[in-house]
Amino acid sequence: MYHVRHPEEQPGLWHEIEASVATDPHRQEVLDVSRTIADELQEKASIATLRNILVRQLRRRFGEVAEETIAVIEATTDLEKLDGWLDRFATAETLETLDQVGIE
Repeated sequence: MYHVRHPEEQPGLWHEIEASVATDPHRQEVLDVSRTIADELQEKASIATLRNILVRQLRRRFGEVAEETIAVIEATTDLEKLDGWLDRFATAETLETLDQVGIE
């Protein structure tokens, strides 16, 4: 059966639910696992987004981009490396400059 609670009751009920979950090891484990899965999915989405942005910007700025360069970018799973490449892209005068720092 579904019960409707008044809005002023809801914060207290959420507090009770969260306290119950925090004290029950099995429920806490489910929350921890769901956070881990969500974090991993978020990281994968971030990596894919950075790859797409980098390839798109390289093509837009420099025109033709070698397939080898695109393959290296698409194989990269390191967020920091992708961020670094995007930072260097902003100041690179040529595509060759980026090749010299690791996008080959």
